[in-house]
Amino acid sequence: GAPGVYCDRSAPLARRVLAGCPTLSPEGFYRPPALWGSNGHAQTILASLFRRTRCVEYARELLPTPDGGTLALDVLMAVRDERSAKGTGSTVTPIGETMAASVRNTKPVLLLTSGLGGGSQDAYVRSMAAHASECGWHVLVLNMRGCGGSAVTSPRFFSARHGSTDDVRLAVRHIRASDHLGRVAPCVAAPITRASAVPHSHAPMM
Repeated sequence: GAPGVYCDRSAPLARRVLAGCPTLSPEGFYRPPALWGSNGHAQTILASLFRRTRCVEYARELLPTPDGGTLALDVLMAVRDERSAKGTGSTVTPIGETMAASVRNTKPVLLLTSGLGGGSQDAYVRSMAAHASECGWHVLVLNMRGCGGSAVTSPRFFSARHGSTDDVRLAVRHIRASDHLGRVAPCVAAPITRASAVPHSHAPMM
């Protein structure tokens, strides 16, 4: 069906939510352009060819997992004015103690997870990260095992179906325990495309 929120609009909870967030109401639903973006396939192809997204700078923290794997947690440090296509618009620097101390965070934390096999360098991740940062969020991007240019250090790879909830749990625990990431701030996860299955599977276990 068409994009939107399907609910009983007469229900008290639905009325409160729709009143507080008008973009969820039918009047605020996204309507694709009639010709060049009439369906999701066309939008995906055209965006991959022509989209130019803000360039960003990350500081990377490597998180070892109990089974020998490695997750790469990228902290958004800066959003630049220039734009770039595809995966060429991000720079990643290993995070150090001095850098960690310089980004003590009290803003709300937004944890992004990219699509299956993607990473923090992807244009759609950079676009969302840049916009969220400008709206006042402290943005982190979790690159799963072997993604985002991170090393493969265990036989187990990233899977949106099996096991990766453990990795998300580990990353969230690390964020909540780190002053410079988000100990004192609320934390929200925003998974993108196929990776959404992982945090959504993780949420009921919290």
